[in-house]
Amino acid sequence: ELTATCVAAATAGRKLNWVFLGAPGVGKGTYASRMAKQMGVPHISMGDLVRAEIKGETAMGKEMKAIAASGKLVPDALVLDILKARIKRGEANGERGFLLDGFPRTVPQAETLGEMVEVTQVLNLTLREDILVEKCCGRRECGECGKAFNIADIRSEKPGEETIIMPPLNPP
Repeated sequence: ELTATCVAAATAGRKLNWVFLGAPGVGKGTYASRMAKQMGVPHISMGDLVRAEIKGETAMGKEMKAIAASGKLVPDALVLDILKARIKRGEANGERGFLLDGFPRTVPQAETLGEMVEVTQVLNLTLREDILVEKCCGRRECGECGKAFNIADIRSEKPGEETIIMPPLNPP
């Protein structure tokens, strides 16, 4: 049903600024990347943006690397600057929106995002804690291309609860 909604929204030519929320391992990035392809808008991963800044050794990247190395969290102002620049680049290139995952994580971040752009949809994904732990423990990174995959083969059938079946995601 959600896919039909996505396709309808994509074909209607509306602005699409969707935010995917949820705990680590719930599938924000997986769903956002798959849906972005169907909807014809980019998937923006806040984690990927930060890692690209650090890897590219930009001024902000160097600052973030030093902050992270000292064990502190990167300040909202830096993260928001990176996101704002990415959104502006997209608008300049004719993108009609985005699917954002990994941001916002706090109420102040959400408020600032709402001031930057019109958020048209928020999806809050949930899973039971035991399933989240199993998924996080199964996360792996391809040694050749660096893309993520998951070796967890989850099959949970508890009486009175919905059956959860999540096969492994093969290496890229």
